[in-house]
Amino acid sequence: MKMHLSFELNRMIPTEFISTEGNFSEKEFVKQILREGITYVCDRGYIAFNLLKQISDSNAFFIIRGKSNMTYTVKECLTATVPDTFLKFFNDITDSNIIFNSDENKASYRIVSFTAMGENYILITNRNDLTTYEIIMLYAYRWQVELFFRFIKRTFKGIHLMSQSPHGVQIQFYLYMIAYLLLLSFKQDTEIISRENEKDEHESEENNKNETLLTSSSCSNSNAKRPYVCGLVTLLGEKLKQFYKIGLHWLLAVKNNLLEIFDVNIAKVIAQYSYQ
Repeated sequence: MKMHLSFELNRMIPTEFISTEGNFSEKEFVKQILREGITYVCDRGYIAFNLLKQISDSNAFFIIRGKSNMTYTVKECLTATVPDTFLKFFNDITDSNIIFNSDENKASYRIVSFTAMGENYILITNRNDLTTYEIIMLYAYRWQVELFFRFIKRTFKGIHLMSQSPHGVQIQFYLYMIAYLLLLSFKQDTEIISRENEKDEHESEENNKNETLLTSSSCSNSNAKRPYVCGLVTLLGEKLKQFYKIGLHWLLAVKNNLLEIFDVNIAKVIAQYSYQ
């Protein structure tokens, strides 16, 4: 069997899934969940010209990794806009408007290509409003769906099925997702409580220091040195800081404190395992 999952990058949570037989097409899953205005970030298994057209016709968007043997004609070379620090990790970055030679629709798309750690990437998209850097980073964030699968299979031991029927499997994974979202909400609450308590304890002595930090990290002041930091990717980065990842150490800390009365001290004990 196969599970197809939709993972929302704005909130860093799973939002929709279906379980099917192992030979079910990934492309058909995307067609079932198409929504206007949504950008779908997918790997190579989802590439198909008719799917690209259907997404575009639905007033939706995509960033999909292409295959290395795809041939196309370059219509226009675009300026690859990436921060200088980015070039330490990526090279051979190009940005172009193209038409695929095998596409019967002869639709025009945008291709961002680059090399990272010796591997070549070709990203196909119909988002013309984003920078080269944002396209690459949005595709990189797609890896969160793989981390969620790892969490379900390893941390929740989801590789052991409670039922062999399709509906039974569906129910089992709905329970996993509900438990995951409840735990995630609780984890974020404990972190907020812990931070607010620390802030209250040190507010008087740290007041000047905090004002300096807030000024130096604001978009308006940092924009002169790093003009890319206040874009879409930065907003996603802020979401990543909300500790969406649930690890074994954090779960063990929750388990060890289940019989305690939840207060600020317990929140601080649990919150210290957020990064592990």
